[in-house]
Amino acid sequence: MASDKFYIGQNDTADDLVRVLTKADGSVIDLTGCTVDFRMINKVSDRIITGACTVTSEAGGMVTYEWQPGDTSEAGDHSGKFYVTYPSTQIGTVPNNDEVTIVVDAEIPSA
Repeated sequence: MASDKFYIGQNDTADDLVRVLTKADGSVIDLTGCTVDFRMINKVSDRIITGACTVTSEAGGMVTYEWQPGDTSEAGDHSGKFYVTYPSTQIGTVPNNDEVTIVVDAEIPSA
């Protein structure tokens, strides 16, 4: 999985984070029988968000993280990774050679 960016507005929850998880060599990870968690850290405050993903295509390696209230409350750049737990209980970090950058755009206050 190459480095990529995901943009979302501050306090937004409508745009799910959807990704196809791949190994460092670019091949798709078969998620059959796996669970996947998403973790995100604010690059300034070090606030950490964690949550379970929904595997939407096991053979296709596709997962969805649905933003929860409070996840995007801090504007700024965040670093995210997916943690795959295989049926053997081994854990793999994706991407293992980079990160997903999540940019939370500050909301404009109402008048």
